[in-house]
Amino acid sequence: LQSLHDHCKTLDMQILKITAERDMILSNFKLLAGAVQLRDVDPFKFSATFISPSPGDRPNSETHPDVKFWNKSEFLTWLESYEAQLANRGKLPYLEQENSDPVLDDEVDAIRKTLRGAFSELNNRGLAPARWGNLTASGTDLMNGIMEKAHPIFRLANNGWKLHHLAISSYPSWRRNHIENAGANENSKKRKQSASSESIKSEVNEKKIKGMNLTYPINVADFLQLILWRLLQ
Repeated sequence: LQSLHDHCKTLDMQILKITAERDMILSNFKLLAGAVQLRDVDPFKFSATFISPSPGDRPNSETHPDVKFWNKSEFLTWLESYEAQLANRGKLPYLEQENSDPVLDDEVDAIRKTLRGAFSELNNRGLAPARWGNLTASGTDLMNGIMEKAHPIFRLANNGWKLHHLAISSYPSWRRNHIENAGANENSKKRKQSASSESIKSEVNEKKIKGMNLTYPINVADFLQLILWRLLQ
């Protein structure tokens, strides 16, 4: 009966943990849905196709001639120029508005917040790679859909290089803090719980043995042999 009671307590703890994880996922989904202006979307039936822009609607150098950095090579060339030394293009100089103006710091902060939420969504869906370069096509579609819907300036780049450039520099630290360290902490917690459980069992066994006027610990086999020996006396 005690064993059944302990098992029920373990199940209750697991239910609480799963419920907390579900609530966290729903909270993150609502945050992302608000950022990309989605309404009345079932999080359990959500698909990136809901927010993926149509390829035919994408801006290009002809529709937006004022954009400076359609390609990464253009940005790298500019970065080495005299103009770049005098310019003040903020925290992320390669990001730009449709008229080529730099992105303000407040928007950069909002972009980073959305990016962290997108990383979390990748992890929730089992798409978070060990290295950003290993991101799958499904993960790429999801990232592009979320980020371009929330911040259309990421569409002002050929092959999505601006989002890739930002993600590849931001992802390692996010993964370390939210996946690797979290996993290490969880394993450490489990080891401590296991050690505590073994300590309690050992203490209980020793008390039972001492109740038979024994003052030293013995293993289970020796204990059973001792009982059998006393019964035969």
